[in-house]
Amino acid sequence: MSDLEFGKTSDIRLIHVTTSPVFLDDCEALTDWTPSSSLSLNASDFKEGANSIEFSGAGNTEFQKVFATPYNSGIAPFDAVAQFWYYISDASLAGNDLEVGIGSGGAAGTDEYTWTVGGLSDGWNLITLDITDADVTGMPDLNAINWFSINSEKSGTVTSRLDEIQILDRYAGLTRYS
Repeated sequence: MSDLEFGKTSDIRLIHVTTSPVFLDDCEALTDWTPSSSLSLNASDFKEGANSIEFSGAGNTEFQKVFATPYNSGIAPFDAVAQFWYYISDASLAGNDLEVGIGSGGAAGTDEYTWTVGGLSDGWNLITLDITDADVTGMPDLNAINWFSINSEKSGTVTSRLDEIQILDRYAGLTRYS
């Protein structure tokens, strides 16, 4: 006899169906990351791989990186979503809003997609951002991404973590009809 009973609920589990995930950044190293406070690798609380990148402080710039080699997503903007895991120790101290940017201009405000993300909960949050919902500055190119940033105004010291940054095709694996 099975432990499962008809009509009982089961645990919900996130399953990634892919042969080899491709990341804008897998957050396994601190190379080229520049925050307003110190960063470290956290090997005990992460979502993918062996680490997450951890920020601790009250500065506005939590995570910022210029990629030496631009990332080619191979995805058209109307098909793309940006996705990453974000941890916040106390969302109320971070104003509950994040400013997220990705772009191909190598700096904030240059050929960039930006979003304001609200409704965060304490702990890990899976953030999925539709490229078509972004505010656009210049002409960002998803086939030459070289910039990523997360900023938030804080009213106190927080710990935040970042893991598994991806640009995904929302229709991957689905049959589309015209």
